Amino acid sequence: AALDEEERTRARLDGVLAALSSGVMILGTDGKFLTANAAARDLAGAMNDAALARIIARRVPREGEAEIELPVAGGGQRSLLIARRTMAGDLGSEVVLVTDVTERNRAVEERVRLEKLAEVLKTLSVLSHKINNPLTALLGRAQMLQAHPSGEPSVAKAAAVIEDASLRIAE
Repeated sequence: AALDEEERTRARLDGVLAALSSGVMILGTDGKFLTANAAARDLAGAMNDAALARIIARRVPREGEAEIELPVAGGGQRSLLIARRTMAGDLGSEVVLVTDVTERNRAVEERVRLEKLAEVLKTLSVLSHKINNPLTALLGRAQMLQAHPSGEPSVAKAAAVIEDASLRIAE
């Protein structure tokens, strides 16, 4: 009866691990790969379990977390957040949680890019306003000189040049 209960508990645990979208790996006391759920294998891509365990041992501190980049079949990179924790009751063995954060990182990069673009547009709007105020004054004065009845051709010509240049800057 105790053996049946242990088998049912083991089957439940295997079912839970299989249902997780995050990867779970178990590393032995020597840091060697012992087992992993299907999600961990999927997230590791073409990399074999032992190679992934070596990368984790080198780049993720014990009892810590780190993000690592792994190549994806067909090109590109996958960002994985790896957390290592010592397993209670099994000194030296570790449980490793593997979570794909690629899309989260892309979303953060896109948000930063959009925020920078918004700042550039805001700056351009301020600059446009600062430039257009004096241009309006120049354009108005040039039109007044052209409409002045003095008939001086050199003044009218200079006013037309000022008006033309002001309109080009405003565009």
